[in-house]
Amino acid sequence: MQEGVDATDNPIFSTRWMLPEIGVDLLMIENQLPLFVLEKIFKATELKPNGTSFEEVALEFFKSFHIGKEAMVIKKRRTGGHHKHLLDLFHSLYVPPKSSDSDATEERRRNKKPLMDRPSVRGKNWVPSATVLKSSGVRFHAKEGNSLEIQFRRAGLSGGLRIPSISIDESSIIILKNLLAYEQSSRRIEPLFTSLVLFFSSMASVPDDIKLLREASIILHELGDDQMAIEVLKLLSKQLECDVTDFSMKQQVEDINAFCGSKKAKFWKPIGRICPARFILLCLSIVLAVTVGRYD
Repeated sequence: MQEGVDATDNPIFSTRWMLPEIGVDLLMIENQLPLFVLEKIFKATELKPNGTSFEEVALEFFKSFHIGKEAMVIKKRRTGGHHKHLLDLFHSLYVPPKSSDSDATEERRRNKKPLMDRPSVRGKNWVPSATVLKSSGVRFHAKEGNSLEIQFRRAGLSGGLRIPSISIDESSIIILKNLLAYEQSSRRIEPLFTSLVLFFSSMASVPDDIKLLREASIILHELGDDQMAIEVLKLLSKQLECDVTDFSMKQQVEDINAFCGSKKAKFWKPIGRICPARFILLCLSIVLAVTVGRYD
């Protein structure tokens, strides 16, 4: 907005709920206009800051619209002037830096060799459920950053799965639906959120799975109960298609499945079925029995 312009009397800016509602509407796939049309309108106005492009203004506006806990960090290199519309521009915020190279992206599209050979990762059951992962020695941690930056690391006999928080509320659900619809509309669009939703729907199939992720502050929801979150994930993942050649979480899924099939995971599984208090009592009983046996 131009310096010196008073927006207090403008209902769009003075009403608290108006801008969030407008922002979500601007990300609806049916409301998209070619970006060059919006740029021409922007250039015809006198409200643009000096030297600021329309894309930079739009990204600054959209940085508070996110599906996770953290606001997006806007980087100037994202504004390349090659976006189709506002939803495409918003989607580009989440594209990993390596995917910004159009030549590398096109090379991956031409490469027909599957990135994964295991049949178990070709459908929606990419990884075991959260409860099974916990019993296999995997610990869950919330992390800051891009909602798509999921990390899995082995640490001794256990594994650590670090996942940025994801909100399941009315606005984030609408944004996710439109991002998924956009990705499903063309194979040339990286299925980033398709991969994310399928990953979560694999991990969370029953309320106990949601409870684990909620207690780790990975899933944040205000929908009343964990069963509702399950229904939302089922709705979002319904009829999603994701080619293995486009799978953006290939390495994480492979690492998780490899760990769950390892001897370390088999060591933890019987322990994971015992509650912590009972396990401690069992260990103390064994130590006590061995100690008493020495003095007999």
